Amino acid sequence: MRVITLDEALLRQHCKVLQEQIEAMYHPDLIIGIATGGVKVAEYMFGDVPHITVTCRRPSTKTKENAEGVMCIVRCLPVSVRNFMRMVEAFIMRIRKKEQVLSVEFLEEAMPEAKRVLVVDDAVDSGRTLKSVLEALNGGPEVRSATITITTSSPYVAPDYYLYNDKTLIRFPWSKDYRHEE
Repeated sequence: MRVITLDEALLRQHCKVLQEQIEAMYHPDLIIGIATGGVKVAEYMFGDVPHITVTCRRPSTKTKENAEGVMCIVRCLPVSVRNFMRMVEAFIMRIRKKEQVLSVEFLEEAMPEAKRVLVVDDAVDSGRTLKSVLEALNGGPEVRSATITITTSSPYVAPDYYLYNDKTLIRFPWSKDYRHEE
């Protein structure tokens, strides 16, 4: 397992490569970004295609948001320690077998009459978030999915398009442990 840190410039490059991979096989007429990371990845892709946002969150996300003081300390730690902490978190998520209930929030009336939809997220860990969003869209248009990385070997659902599928963890500019000067 490895950790890659992407600043804004590297993120834009990764999104461009992912978009080129998608365009070789699929031409969406609507992009759905999964809040929050997927929305940011989607912003750098398909600028001429309408975008909407969907919210789908694990209960643990709220815990991290409420621990901002702790995260300030974590951001000051050396990168090797932060990388180790990410790997431990990924390991814990992988061994956790309990199905988490995820809520998907978006307005169906906000979706235009799209025939081909691309759902974008930043990373697929367990795959529960992506699975929940795809299930919410079931019975609608032709739907494909894309992400920068798949961090586990057997997620509940894998995206159609991705850049990394080798247990690569990405530290994005919006990650709680991201430090600008890396």
